[in-house]
This record gives sequence, C-alpha cells and structure tokens, in this order.
Amino acid sequence: MEALATVNGSAPAPVAIVPELFARWTSFIDAKPKTVATYTRAIRQFARYLATEGITRPSRETIIAYRDSLTAAGKSAATVNAYLIAVKRFFQWAADEGIFPNVAEHVKGRKISHTFKKDYLTSKQARHVLETCDRSTAKGKRDFALLSLMMCTGIRTIEAARAIFG
Repeated sequence: MEALATVNGSAPAPVAIVPELFARWTSFIDAKPKTVATYTRAIRQFARYLATEGITRPSRETIIAYRDSLTAAGKSAATVNAYLIAVKRFFQWAADEGIFPNVAEHVKGRKISHTFKKDYLTSKQARHVLETCDRSTAKGKRDFALLSLMMCTGIRTIEAARAIFG
C-alpha cells in the first residue's frame, strides 16, 4: 500500500502506510481511545481506497474523489464528514512531520441537513403506544402520563427526563 510520499526536495519517494506510521500518527492524536480507533479505522478505509484506485501519490483531487465515492456508496453526510475529518487530520500531521504535503487542507465536507428528521406518530400509532401501558400499576400510570404529556405537548425526551429526575 504505497500511498504516501516523503517531502524531501522536489521528487518525493513513496512511503508505505505501515503499522509504524499508524502508531506514530495515533500517538500524535491527543484524544480519547474511541476517537483514536475511529480515526485509525477511517485512515485504513482511505488506504484501501487508494490501493483499489491504484493511487500512490494522493492529491487534493484524490481527497475530493474519495469524499464523492463515500457519498456514492450511500454513506450519510455525517459519516462522510467523520471520515474526511480523519483524513484531514492525518494529512495535517503528515505535513507537520514532513512526510507528505497537506493535500486535504481546503477540502470541504458534505453539507448536513438541519431539517427535522423524525416523523411524528400517527393517531393510530399513538393510541397503540398508550394502550400498551399497564395502568394497573404506579409505574404504568406514570408511563401513561408521561407519554400522554409528550404526545400532547411535543416536549422532547430530555425535557421529560429532566422533569422526572431533576
């Protein structure tokens, strides 16, 4: 997987993406272990893309094509952006270390829609939910009251939880 090149003079030499390079990069990331794992997984995905496409010297156009391929594969805008952030952080680090120029520096992510994404319950669905509450117990009566409140007023789950637990 010769995908990166060292920046030494005018003719960069190919450098393989190897575990040692990942280890150096992950030690650079000052983040929680889950974030490091996510970034590493994203970079491995990018390395597979480079290998599949036969790219040995990625460019800005490569990063854009990778972003577009993730979208074409049906990835959500949030997922595409998460992968792209990892790639951008990787190339930022690679440039700081003198391994490769930051070809991802000005590549923009996908626009995330901020419209309301959840559908409301139909009357039939709301009735079914309320009918499943066992109102013979105190817990069932509480659940029925909360669900009724949420359905009639439209308060969010977090608001209902704060009302109960303070």
